[in-house]
Amino acid sequence: MKKQVEIRLADAIEKETPDVLPRILQRIAEKRETQEAQHVVAPAVKKRSPLRAWAVAAAAVLVLALGGTYTYRNLTPDSSIALDVNPSILLTVNRQERVLSVTPQNADAEVVLDGMDLKNVDLDVAVNALIGSMLKNGYISELANSVLISVENSDPAKAAQLQEHLAQSVGELLRANNLAPSVLSQTVTEDEAVKALAEEYGISEGKASLIYKLVELDATLTVDHLAKLQVNDIKLLIEARQETPAGVSAEGTASSAAYLGTDAVKEIALADAGLDAAETTFYEISFDLDDGQMVYELEFMSAGTEYEYEIDAASGAILQKEQKGNAKEQTKNTTAPTAPATSPLIGVESAKDCALKDAGLSASEVTFSKAKLDEEDGVQVYEIEFRMGKIKYEYKIDAATGAVLEAEQDD
Repeated sequence: MKKQVEIRLADAIEKETPDVLPRILQRIAEKRETQEAQHVVAPAVKKRSPLRAWAVAAAAVLVLALGGTYTYRNLTPDSSIALDVNPSILLTVNRQERVLSVTPQNADAEVVLDGMDLKNVDLDVAVNALIGSMLKNGYISELANSVLISVENSDPAKAAQLQEHLAQSVGELLRANNLAPSVLSQTVTEDEAVKALAEEYGISEGKASLIYKLVELDATLTVDHLAKLQVNDIKLLIEARQETPAGVSAEGTASSAAYLGTDAVKEIALADAGLDAAETTFYEISFDLDDGQMVYELEFMSAGTEYEYEIDAASGAILQKEQKGNAKEQTKNTTAPTAPATSPLIGVESAKDCALKDAGLSASEVTFSKAKLDEEDGVQVYEIEFRMGKIKYEYKIDAATGAVLEAEQDD
């Protein structure tokens, strides 16, 4: 019984299995006939040399490696560049200075980009396009002409070179658009504190780095207030202090056209004091920041009386005012060997020269941070402060005689 089942199963399989061998043989025969008709001779198969086979394989590997390296270098970020005005934009570029990404860091930056695709564009072309859009949208104008450029690269020399190049390029772009350029530029390195500050206030790490440097330079300024300012206002504050933070390059003069101007605030202060310009001597008018508000600080003398005013830079409102002494009191209380208060003063520039002469330095070697007329124990003095490198000099110069009353040097 079992044998019969096996025979039947074999017959069924034979019937269902196609006989393909005749067809295969027929195709081979047809191919031979075709080759003979066309006199085609099949090439002999040569035995490949092991050395040649190795060389071919090595060449293939090299091509793949070079191709991979090329792609890797082109897609690897090499430098980061932040452009700040009020719009804040971050660009990353590769070693060939081709743009890999453009990141808007606030709402104003979205307006500037407006759908622009700058990927794989040359850096100079991208910066040109971004500055052009800022001009078009009114973020850079005669009212606010300052730009901050921050460059990060693991190679300090390359970062400095790129910083200088971009500062020059942006300056030329502004001049080409009939604007006086005002450019702050710096190189930055990765810093967790700066990164945290940038995230907290929604600003670029470049702007955060500049703010840290300013606060270190002047403790009266606060991070909270500075973070809310546009770059142009920050540049005005730096210029008022006559000292640029370490590691920051400053070119040009920031526009103050958005504010009242020195002549207007002089008139406001004189009208309030009931004085005439002819009978007063102004020795300081500068920008400052008070509780996050841009203000003018004015100091002037009239008939032996010193006046100090703080006036809102935009509205002209008098925020603070102070009046010190008069001619009679100063003459009566003078104890130091100096001329009476009515004697002509030597002037700020002469006082600077007296301090420099005592320090054995020249004006080209130092950066002045303070030069103002003041009163001490009834004596008019010039308070002079300047730096040379990391050394700070503080002087008090007799305003009438030029004598050095006090001298201090701090490292």
